[in-house]
Amino acid sequence: MNGSRVVEASREYYEDLEHLRYRCMELLDDYHEPTSFWTLGDPPPPKPEKPQGQIFTDKPYRHWPLVRGVWDPLKHGWPPEGVRLSDAWMYQVFRYMSRNERTTRYWSEFQGDGAIRANRVPMGETFVGVAHGLESYPVFKGWYVLCGGAVAKRYKTWMLSPSSYTRIGGLSNLSSLFFGVVFPQKGQIHIHREELKAHYFEHVMHIGRYPRAVVVGVEQWVACYNDYAIVYNDKFQDLPYRIVCLQQLEPQWTCTPDPNSDRLEIRQGPVVNPTPSRWSFAPVPPDFLVQF
Repeated sequence: MNGSRVVEASREYYEDLEHLRYRCMELLDDYHEPTSFWTLGDPPPPKPEKPQGQIFTDKPYRHWPLVRGVWDPLKHGWPPEGVRLSDAWMYQVFRYMSRNERTTRYWSEFQGDGAIRANRVPMGETFVGVAHGLESYPVFKGWYVLCGGAVAKRYKTWMLSPSSYTRIGGLSNLSSLFFGVVFPQKGQIHIHREELKAHYFEHVMHIGRYPRAVVVGVEQWVACYNDYAIVYNDKFQDLPYRIVCLQQLEPQWTCTPDPNSDRLEIRQGPVVNPTPSRWSFAPVPPDFLVQF
């Protein structure tokens, strides 16, 4: 565990989240969904030129095809330049590609520091991580939920903190993927599922002319048994999500069915939360914290 809660059951955190949800809605209003696709075996599109010396918008690449399908990039290769990456491929990139490589190859999705572009809308398919008998979405550095295009349009909540706050360090200095933070609606079926074998796992690649082992991605389960989480749900008419205590989701105590795998912890003592600035934005509904 990294010592800090990502989600808080407080009025301040709820107001922050609602502010960010309205930002997601603004991005969706200006979003142009890809109308063409690229998959393994198709000829690569023309190599694009990266815009220089101008404010970055998505207009230059709105016509680019979206990658469809998922395969092992270490065996069959990566999608070419000039395509849009689905959230499933964003997940693959964070696991297996260095920061410099992803910002050079897929500059439409990533900033120069390797973070996701703040104006990017989730697209296409995605992965879920499976641990403690539960499925949860990968969350880039506790900020951006890789929930896929359909879920993004349905619930309009994929930002959990301001992107600038995350890029300067936030909850982790690593370009890591968090699990145990945001959960899908109960009964939702996901094709791409990744079994998490431990609470912390490093992806190591050999990079450079004289290959050296470099950690390029980290996946970690960050929730304790008594921490809070976000659950997407259609039955809530006033909000598309609720903040719940993880124990209400009835997790298994061990990460995998193996009784010797990592166990859930119970958070002890006061919690120091590096929270973003507070906004007074919307009244808090009395039931935003769900008790099942």
